[in-house]
Amino acid sequence: MKRLEKLLSIVNFKKVFMIYMITAIIVGIALVSFLGYMFRDKIRLMIDYDRISEKLEHNTGATAILSDLIEFAEKNADVVDVLILDKENEVLFSAKDSEIAKSGTLKLERDIQWSNDSRFMFDPSNPEVMYRLIKNERLALSFATVVRGFNPYEKYDDEYFFGASTSKTVYTLSYMRSENNSNTVYFIFDISPVVNSTKYIKAVAATAILFFMLYWVILALYVYADSVRSKLNGTAWGALILFTNLGGLIIYKIFKQNGKTCFKCKALQSKANLYCTECGAKIGESCGRCGSLINDHDRYCKGCGVEKL
Repeated sequence: MKRLEKLLSIVNFKKVFMIYMITAIIVGIALVSFLGYMFRDKIRLMIDYDRISEKLEHNTGATAILSDLIEFAEKNADVVDVLILDKENEVLFSAKDSEIAKSGTLKLERDIQWSNDSRFMFDPSNPEVMYRLIKNERLALSFATVVRGFNPYEKYDDEYFFGASTSKTVYTLSYMRSENNSNTVYFIFDISPVVNSTKYIKAVAATAILFFMLYWVILALYVYADSVRSKLNGTAWGALILFTNLGGLIIYKIFKQNGKTCFKCKALQSKANLYCTECGAKIGESCGRCGSLINDHDRYCKGCGVEKL
């Protein structure tokens, strides 16, 4: 323990903390940039989708932004197609001329079995293709599937969605209507997960936890070393910080504020002390007449009433 105290006594914790903060900021920026790069296609998809949504809200007809719809579909590989349908569900426009659009109609019906839970829909003319309906405001949340992908063949409440060996194709579907227009725009996605995305996220999370643990330990060591220098119980204060972190630090600072530090040996003393109990150094001002302790803000001695010089 004495060796640890001696080692910590020579450590400049202000410098250590500054190095830690600079390193943490650099690593944090690097990690965010790394994730941004690895998920760049998905991020671009969400940004482009929001941009298209805003344009549809402020245009009287989807036909006014056909070029934007085509660009959106071509730029994002997860987009199967963007369709514009009229009131009769006739396909008026297809951004990618997909197989879905070639039939000329898309008349969707809810799958009664899953309508309450997962909102699956299908076109009776092509029952092998299922559509997982999501609301516009939930689109960003649905892109959580980029981490592990959406598997319609996994178990749900001990049952499979469509059977373990089904050959159905499952797309994600979102739709919206432009302002003052009866046409409907369908966005059909086949969102594929980013390869090794789980490993990337775990690595970033592990690095973040490591830096958080370093901060926690550095704070505890700082309080331990500072309390030892102040002739306090370093083990007790260090343990308090390990369990309470910032809460313990606030308590420690308040405790020190209620005392004063000896200029010679750095021991924490009561504000009522005229001399340090550790080294005997005079740490307060005394009255020249009666010897009572005089505080900095006193104008007269509280012991004899003599005016402070």
